[in-house]
Amino acid sequence: LALEQGGLEEALALHKARFQAQPKNRQALLEVVDLALRLNKTDEARQYLRDFLKEHPGNYELRRRLRELDQENSAAWWEPYDLQVPQIDTKMFNQERYPRSTYAWIVDFMVTRINPDLSRESYVHIAQKVLNQQGINELSEVLLQAQRQDLVYIKTLNPDGTSYQPENVQNFNLAQSASLYKVAPGSILEHAYIEHEDAAEVDPAFHM
Repeated sequence: LALEQGGLEEALALHKARFQAQPKNRQALLEVVDLALRLNKTDEARQYLRDFLKEHPGNYELRRRLRELDQENSAAWWEPYDLQVPQIDTKMFNQERYPRSTYAWIVDFMVTRINPDLSRESYVHIAQKVLNQQGINELSEVLLQAQRQDLVYIKTLNPDGTSYQPENVQNFNLAQSASLYKVAPGSILEHAYIEHEDAAEVDPAFHM
């Protein structure tokens, strides 16, 4: 009611109280964040997301939203080079055309930047289209060679335009294991992550 009457500050206070009473309620958090952003309280919205992610580090949708807020005034260094899957025509990759294939590679992309100390940071982007049930079985469990903090995103893109985040992401040694869902023939499974290489690991013969 307060929101309908334009009392955004009052509505924010009410939703903060609700979230304090239910600190694990993701929807309550999102309502606080959305209202804070509408009131141009971006720093406060960021802090709520950071605090929540400390307790729930596996929530990659909220991690993505925090990253977007942190980068709203400056694009990530890899964005000018990256490929956007929705802009790629994937209709030609289908079971009729490739009857012996279970899935198709849509994107297999990596770009690397070299820092002044000769350490390297690489952005890796993978997208694969499922063609049949066997493809679902092969791809719906993903093992990513990345630490949790280096995972940019992982998601399922469906032909109807819907997108889903993984239900379970688990630590597995130095990697992450993710269980994707809502996967069907025609779905595209997409993930991206960052790789780091210290200067000491770089070939000494390399020169800037």
